[in-house]
Amino acid sequence: MCYAMKGSYNEALNEYEAAYKVSNDSMILGLMGNAYVHLNRRPEASKMLDKLKGLSDVDPYAFVVIYEALGDNEQAFQWIEKAYQARSGEMSFIKIDPMLDPLRSDARVADYVKRVGLAN
Repeated sequence: MCYAMKGSYNEALNEYEAAYKVSNDSMILGLMGNAYVHLNRRPEASKMLDKLKGLSDVDPYAFVVIYEALGDNEQAFQWIEKAYQARSGEMSFIKIDPMLDPLRSDARVADYVKRVGLAN
């Protein structure tokens, strides 16, 4: 994720792919989809969405990071709600997750920060 935060998405993608091979963690698929979007490889990002939809045990937050990168804020917020309802551990980062920075101006983020119990 550090590579992605630096804008080094090719390096991030290499690390995500290696991590997914050993963990099969659905969140990594979301991060891969996010990296694909930033690399202008939207067909691969769509494949990550399809792969996530085909899994039975998926952290809903994995969809959030892809839809946010695609600029589909409404879908991102629908999946944030699903992540909240599923008590995703990733929701504990909603206040600081840099991938959600483009959504910060939306009052719904502040609402989720309160709902999760992270408001000061």
